[in-house]
Amino acid sequence: MQRTSIKYACDHCGKPLPTFKNNLDIAISKSESNIGWSRLHVKIEHHHGSHNDGQQDAADLCQECAIRLLSNALEQVKNGVRATKGTESIYEEG
Repeated sequence: MQRTSIKYACDHCGKPLPTFKNNLDIAISKSESNIGWSRLHVKIEHHHGSHNDGQQDAADLCQECAIRLLSNALEQVKNGVRATKGTESIYEEG
């Protein structure tokens, strides 16, 4: 009998992870009602590829890397760095 072993690792540091469910999706509810609802989500994605061929997936992260990346993102937002609508630039235009 042949057995297959699958191992999961943090996309940032390579530390072993226990399962495949290691991505991060923080949801903040703006409103919840019977007619409609509204939520904001914070996700960390892993973009990777080579040359003109790339893909993006939800990042699998250990807790330490998630905290490090979110702390870094918070500092960037506090310093005025942000993505703007319709561009890939992290700097606000105008």
